[in-house]
Amino acid sequence: MCFMPPVLATSRRHQASMSFWMTQKLLLESWSASFTRKTIATNLLALCVEKYQRRLQSLSDPIEFIESIPEVYALPLTSTKTLKEVAARFARINISNYLREETVQIAYNSVAQSVPEFVKDLLDLYIQAPLLGNCENCGQHVEMLALQGRCRRCRRGTTAI
Repeated sequence: MCFMPPVLATSRRHQASMSFWMTQKLLLESWSASFTRKTIATNLLALCVEKYQRRLQSLSDPIEFIESIPEVYALPLTSTKTLKEVAARFARINISNYLREETVQIAYNSVAQSVPEFVKDLLDLYIQAPLLGNCENCGQHVEMLALQGRCRRCRRGTTAI
């Protein structure tokens, strides 16, 4: 039979207890660092989206927007879903006006061929909301409901939709 002095027995229990708490502390620090990185990344992404939206609102050259699309869609999917949504939504609202210029049409055709995911996102937005307009009540660019229409050939009459 082995006799262990009480001080040594206490010391081993203390070591085991300290080891447990050190492991817990390490796990907590690891989780905290991971959470901090995720929070910082989320905040940076939100800042990027906000700056991109502001830039789009003050945009005077449609080619600049068209040329930004491949860069937006080249970023990793997990971090740029919101950025891609902003680009596609902006295109949905403005692309019909932009494509009146031949130079913009050429740039758009090039982007459409090189970034088919953008074209799919844009098409999805057209399917979800075929008609957009400015609401007289809330003043925002929103989906609209068409109640009547005119013949595109003769421009007369009203047709129920």
